[in-house]
Amino acid sequence: MHTPSPASDAPEFSPRRDSRSPDGDRKALWGLLLCVAAALGYSVVNACLRKLTDDCDRVLVIFVKELVTVLVVGPWIAMSALRGRRIMPGNRALAALAVAGLLTQLGGNLPNIWALSVLGLAVAIPIMSGTNMVGTAILGRVFLGERVSPRTIGAIGMLFASILLLRMAAGETDRAPVGLSLATLAVLASCGAGIVYAVLVVVIRRNVTHDTPISAVLFLVTVMGVVSLGPWLATHGGIDVVRNTAATDHALMWFAGLLNLLAFVAFTHGLRWTRAAHANTIMTSQVVLAAVFGAALFDERISLWMVAGVCLTIIGMILIGREVRLEPETPETPI
Repeated sequence: MHTPSPASDAPEFSPRRDSRSPDGDRKALWGLLLCVAAALGYSVVNACLRKLTDDCDRVLVIFVKELVTVLVVGPWIAMSALRGRRIMPGNRALAALAVAGLLTQLGGNLPNIWALSVLGLAVAIPIMSGTNMVGTAILGRVFLGERVSPRTIGAIGMLFASILLLRMAAGETDRAPVGLSLATLAVLASCGAGIVYAVLVVVIRRNVTHDTPISAVLFLVTVMGVVSLGPWLATHGGIDVVRNTAATDHALMWFAGLLNLLAFVAFTHGLRWTRAAHANTIMTSQVVLAAVFGAALFDERISLWMVAGVCLTIIGMILIGREVRLEPETPETPI
């Protein structure tokens, strides 16, 4: 969720600027526009994944999406390293990021794309996003000592309620082998993906210093997708899977991967010039756009439960986002 210069040279900071200066106003405007572009970009990526999950091998979809970032960011990192710049974190942080990256691919991206095929955009994305915010707040308090205010606790309650409403909006589906409905399993998959993405955020915040470019973090997480999913593809169909995928679907995969990278660039650079709380508030628009795209592009049913769940998700995410103070920020969107 979370792709740059392809990235900046260090983890991004919320701005400390004089908003009264003309230059400060221009930068603030650009920061807001970049965050809006990122939210729109991520929403289009989600719509592409929703389309691809119906017709394509899901492992191939995630593999190609991550491969795009590796192919773009990898050479940039290699050139920076050859020039003598410090790129990778220490061994301990490197190991932590590698494990978190592997968990992100297998426990986050794959369950999330499967949940999209069962629940649709309008339900799966709010559940994942809300759980991500809840998980980040709780894990940040436990492992990073970040403050959890009464307002945040109330927001967490709203987000839990929104998940229940969205589960009701999903309705009933066929039974799965374990006895639960597919909809219930998909809700659990979306929740699990949100928690995994929250773990990644906390690992980055805990292990990445100001000397480590966010591009290196991005490369490590995405390359774990390539090295873990590549062998899976090779042993489960391999070239046949690729050959049996329509050319238009191949093009859509590469487009989604590139757009995901550009959205990450926009968001991380937007954080330079706008407050993190404002950026996070803008990013909540993905929840609304997911419902709009789901209804307009995939004929997903808009129900009262879904509308109520989406509204509660937005309110809860905004309340939690408002608690973010001016400190080093790590994007809280899936990579």
